[in-house]
Amino acid sequence: MGRMVLAPEVLKTQPGDYYGKTSGVGQLMDARDATPSRVGVIGLGAGVMAAYAREGDHFTFFEINPQSAEVAHAQFSYLANAKGRVDLTPGDARIELQKQLAAGQGSSFDALVVDAFSGDAIPVHLLTKEAFTLYLSHLRPDGVLAIHISNKYLDLRTVVSALAESLGAQALAFSSKATEGHEFSSIWVVLVRDGNVHRARAWYSEDQLLPKPPGDSHRYLWTDLNNNLFDVLLLGR
Repeated sequence: MGRMVLAPEVLKTQPGDYYGKTSGVGQLMDARDATPSRVGVIGLGAGVMAAYAREGDHFTFFEINPQSAEVAHAQFSYLANAKGRVDLTPGDARIELQKQLAAGQGSSFDALVVDAFSGDAIPVHLLTKEAFTLYLSHLRPDGVLAIHISNKYLDLRTVVSALAESLGAQALAFSSKATEGHEFSSIWVVLVRDGNVHRARAWYSEDQLLPKPPGDSHRYLWTDLNNNLFDVLLLGR
């Protein structure tokens, strides 16, 4: 779900957990220019990502669990304290995004953040070629896709690398270490279309490019009809 630091007071409105300033998504948010941005977030949690909403920004959260939304509003203040506009779209993110695309509402996000894979039962349908094709259709031409893949049981880097290669994008990996009492260690992967890698130069170096998938990459290119968690199980390595 997430947490919020209550003391010292300065940390109460600062993003922490997997979303802190040193995380991949934190670096991405801090690298934005002054132009108001539209950001989509799949997975609400405590609403920590709302701490990055500036005046003029528009953040849209997609959350399938209505109880998560209730808790985020009742027990945390990230949503209430957001400086920009924050909307919540209930329901399965993939279904809702497909509805929006059918209604001609695609290609609008500067960044789409997918945070649904840290648990022990991940929603595979959000990590397939069909899902990523849908995500990219909701991004502006220079938009970026950020995926949070921190997980105790699964190493999803090869899957994301295979997806990026199949979609003509580059995958950049960001690993951050925990800070005492505020930020968790995290692994984020950011997908940038090949023609727009220059946009990322402020926040990545060449050594952060994910390696190309192995020769049997078809095993790791997950689709709605072909995916296997055992291929990426950490306990099996």
